Amino acid sequence: MLTLATKSPEPKGINRVLFDHYKYHDDKGLYNLHSTCYGSRYNPQSFKVELSDNKLVLKNRDNIECYWPLSMLLEDVLTSKSDKTLLVFAETSGERKTINEKFHFIEAYLLSNLNKEKFKDAIEQDMLKVDIRIGVYRSGRNAGRYHDHGTGFRINKKHFLQLFDNYERVL
Repeated sequence: MLTLATKSPEPKGINRVLFDHYKYHDDKGLYNLHSTCYGSRYNPQSFKVELSDNKLVLKNRDNIECYWPLSMLLEDVLTSKSDKTLLVFAETSGERKTINEKFHFIEAYLLSNLNKEKFKDAIEQDMLKVDIRIGVYRSGRNAGRYHDHGTGFRINKKHFLQLFDNYERVL
């Protein structure tokens, strides 16, 4: 999955409210709220994202108001971060995330003009997902304290090209 952007929902501080209502213990006994949300169905935490009134709304069983204004999400976040992107595919060898990992670049695309309608369609068709990533610090002086890792807007690399009006293979 590729992360297009991370952005906390509105109103300010709502992620803490969601965490307090929906947190659970992980296998180490620490609180977490990690939840992938889809546009077509509710997930096991009873979350679903839905486009409504120029907002991307997080539906939930307790009807807690939580949303991302589309103007902010599309213009301020996605267009500024992803409107022109170089997407590169590589074959790898060696041990991952070490100095011995090697990359052989095999394909590259220059992408531009993120299409807002295609973005909306991707949400409704579950190509684009919203990942809530809230937990607690696991170590250090803040161990056990609340930590919002950022709500991620993520898409599978095979669907990424479909969000743009223009793409040109450069490798």
